[in-house]
Amino acid sequence: MTAVLCIGLMNLLTTNGLMAEETEQSSVSNDDWSFNISPYVWAASLEGSIAAFPRAPTADVDVSFKDIFQNLDIAGMVYAEARYQRFAAYTDLVYTSISADADTPFGILFDDIDAENEIFIGTFGGSYRAIDTEHASLDLLAGARVWSVDTEVKLD
Repeated sequence: MTAVLCIGLMNLLTTNGLMAEETEQSSVSNDDWSFNISPYVWAASLEGSIAAFPRAPTADVDVSFKDIFQNLDIAGMVYAEARYQRFAAYTDLVYTSISADADTPFGILFDDIDAENEIFIGTFGGSYRAIDTEHASLDLLAGARVWSVDTEVKLD
């Protein structure tokens, strides 16, 4: 958990430095291209109930961030933006792959359970800066989001 907080703090400090640098550049010349790439992290947990199908018995789920982090295979999150004058194109990409296995409680029908989960979230869009003053700006956005969740559970 400490490592995640340190990474988040470093990202915040780096982003603030880039924002100050970008502000200086935009005041010098408004005709240039600007680019922004910002990797980031999430700390997530999961709590609720699930069922195999509607009206089936439910099972309670309570998974902490620590549990998710221990079973994390790979994750990547990045926001990128290219801006020219008042126009911009942007994308926000999130990918996670988590897998876990465990013994079944009683071992009557199955001895082992394996679960794999992959999530991809992609946001793609464009913007137009309608208001641009020294102290504030207003961007009008249009875009699309793709969200794919693939979960596989195997009982052995």
